[in-house]
Amino acid sequence: MDDNRDLVEAIKNLEKKMDDFKHDLSQMKEEILLSRDDIQYVKKLKQIATVDDIARLGADVYDLKRFKHSIRAVAVTAQFVYGFVLWYITK
Repeated sequence: MDDNRDLVEAIKNLEKKMDDFKHDLSQMKEEILLSRDDIQYVKKLKQIATVDDIARLGADVYDLKRFKHSIRAVAVTAQFVYGFVLWYITK
């Protein structure tokens, strides 16, 4: 009789462990799917722009800022000359 009880308890423990294993397995599947999504996202980002592309864009932005500052300097100089000419004419 004790053997039967031990066997029933062993089966119950085995069923509990199998349920825990199934739960852990389902969680691992979800984590694997999430990691695959992350990997695919990174691959898509790499297709969109590489580090060299971003560096090239940074250099282009720097050049555009320098050009903007040059245009401002020319505009200020032109306004000064225009103002000086008007002052000289009206004097």
